[in-house]
Amino acid sequence: MVAQDPYAVTDMSELPESAFSPREYRRGDLVTGEIVRIDDEGMVISAGLKTEGIVPPQEMRTLTDERREQMVQGARVMVIHLNNRGPGGMAVFSYDQAQEKQVWEDLIDLHQKIRNYPPKLCSTTKAVWS
Repeated sequence: MVAQDPYAVTDMSELPESAFSPREYRRGDLVTGEIVRIDDEGMVISAGLKTEGIVPPQEMRTLTDERREQMVQGARVMVIHLNNRGPGGMAVFSYDQAQEKQVWEDLIDLHQKIRNYPPKLCSTTKAVWS
């Protein structure tokens, strides 16, 4: 059986052949990667075999101090791919846009759940307009 999540693999033989070649990302792709480093210059992300990228400081403005403390080497983080030509040939990612996308997806899910439940009339009120 072939494992789908490369982070869950305990035996390299479980990985498909495609896992051994660098991944090509397109603008707007949602990427889950591991933090290699985070400092004042940004966050370096390992996004798969031979693929590293950077989240510049201007793309992680929504990162709170509390959340930043949780961002340690090896932690997984979701980012959006912006560009393939960053500093040192690294890809450029955005933490802020990934958070925005997640909020929208959560709102859409919530809206769908609400639509599936018809409103229940609990009481009636009488409005008087003057």
